[in-house]
Amino acid sequence: MGTNKYTEIGKRLKLIRGRASQRAFAKQIGVSFGAYRNYEAGKRVPPDGVLQNIIYNHGSITTDWILTGVMDLEAARKGIERRAAIRGFNPEDLERNKQILERIYTKGDETTITTVERILSALDPKKDVN
Repeated sequence: MGTNKYTEIGKRLKLIRGRASQRAFAKQIGVSFGAYRNYEAGKRVPPDGVLQNIIYNHGSITTDWILTGVMDLEAARKGIERRAAIRGFNPEDLERNKQILERIYTKGDETTITTVERILSALDPKKDVN
């Protein structure tokens, strides 16, 4: 079976979801498990409302990045600041995450996925802060 134009969107959604189950992530963003499974499988594209829910829950991510893989640095920085405020990051942690984001934006190679995973993990408000 070949890939379609939505496959890359599905890969980015899976990256955003991280270790959460598809069912748990679907609930978090307000869609049925079946709908989310189709988004991640590349069978459908999430509608605008769903994209906004994802962005709300994962502030360092932008709609452009989900749909195209291109990240708007300024929008992503604002998302990091919003998540940092929720999580109570100290200034050094916030600056470190902004620097990581800038490297992603300027480098744009195979290390991007790993780096985005680290940022999402660091910004997840549901994780315990050690």
